[in-house]
Amino acid sequence: MLKIVVDYDYVKASLERQKEINSTLTLRILDKEYEVKEANKQVTLANERTTDCISQNSALNLKLVAVRDSLADSQDKLSVSRRNNWIFGGISVFLFSSLIYTITH
Repeated sequence: MLKIVVDYDYVKASLERQKEINSTLTLRILDKEYEVKEANKQVTLANERTTDCISQNSALNLKLVAVRDSLADSQDKLSVSRRNNWIFGGISVFLFSSLIYTITH
């Protein structure tokens, strides 16, 4: 009879320990699930920031292209203006020289 009581107490203690282990493992699983959810949130936020950066870079690139094109147009106009100034200056010098020559002769 004593052996049965000892076996019963051992089995009862083993079952209680098994329940403790199961509850501890369940809590650990819940903790890990929470950590995974938090990590997924962080990855999602990082992906959103990356997407925002790519969008902003694209917008800035479009602005840069527009400014570059505008600069090229301005440089072309400046080149034409310089050429026209040289032409006008040459004509002016020629006409002024002709006027002086006409007056003096």
